[in-house]
Amino acid sequence: MAKKILITVGGTGGHLFPAQALAKNLLEHHPDCEVLFVGAKLYSNPFFDHTTFVAKEVSSATFSFKKPLELLIKGGKVAKGIVSSCQIIRSFSPNLVVGFGSFYSLPTLIAAKLCRIPFVLHEQNIIPGRVNRFLSRFATFSSVTFSETRGRLKGVTILTHFPLRFKEANKDVAYASLGLEKGRLTLLIHGGSQGAARINQLIFQAACLLKEALPPFQVIHIVGSKEDEKRSQICWDRLGCPHYIRQFEHQMDLVMSVTDLLIGRAGASFLAEQIASETPGLLIPYPYATDNHQEMNAKHFVHEVLGGDFLIEREATPQLLVTKINDIQKTLTQYKENIHRYKQNRNLPHFWELIMQE
Repeated sequence: MAKKILITVGGTGGHLFPAQALAKNLLEHHPDCEVLFVGAKLYSNPFFDHTTFVAKEVSSATFSFKKPLELLIKGGKVAKGIVSSCQIIRSFSPNLVVGFGSFYSLPTLIAAKLCRIPFVLHEQNIIPGRVNRFLSRFATFSSVTFSETRGRLKGVTILTHFPLRFKEANKDVAYASLGLEKGRLTLLIHGGSQGAARINQLIFQAACLLKEALPPFQVIHIVGSKEDEKRSQICWDRLGCPHYIRQFEHQMDLVMSVTDLLIGRAGASFLAEQIASETPGLLIPYPYATDNHQEMNAKHFVHEVLGGDFLIEREATPQLLVTKINDIQKTLTQYKENIHRYKQNRNLPHFWELIMQE
């Protein structure tokens, strides 16, 4: 009998990208599998692929247990979401519920527990989110990306490959599609779904210094906003640097295949893609990430993967940014070898394989 998998997720691209990658893995290897997404605000989320996946929305809200009034007000939204999720679960009758963290998944995971449907969790960051920390004791197992996460969750934890949203692309096709030159150093600047503005500002301030310090280079700039798209166009045109600029990029397989050096945040999704494509980089952790988890991710990339360097945003200056980028580009080959070695040593199961065994 075909399995029915309910995936509950919401929020940033860091949660949605691996959730959708998991769904694609399941459908690719088991075409008869049924997948349903459930979460808050999915239809208004720019990172959710409405054309490929079926989704149902339930209400939810973020809150703090330390603020009783907020808990009382927002708890009503969560309660409403639990009731809606119970109705969806009874109608869909899933074999398994998969949660990807964040408060957007909380109502459906609680509903799964109430309806006696087993659930598993996916935690992509070294420091787990509050929802996964709380619910891990009830999960069949929690899939984790980093070994350091295991001691921070209750119950069974299994180290797995991160569900990637793309496969390796042909480089010649990628260069042609992006309009970039083969043989020229290619920088990718990407601030992620939350923190692009400050990275863009730093890059614009440092652009002239970069031009002086680096060998001839070209830029892929994922800017995150229409305003910065215009600024980026002006900046790189003025310096005569070939460029490919987008507010948001869906063809990350093409982008990562031609990138030599990356400057970006340290979300787990981005880090996993960076490791998969063996791309060295300078990470600038998003300072407002919950429990400062991006800084922990960045330290893992630098000290365990040996894939580059990181820079704390409050300490960042244009001069320091350029110095660190230049240092990395001088030893790109060594960094690539380090990442390749790290990958080879991770003989892990895939998350979708474990799900189909449940």
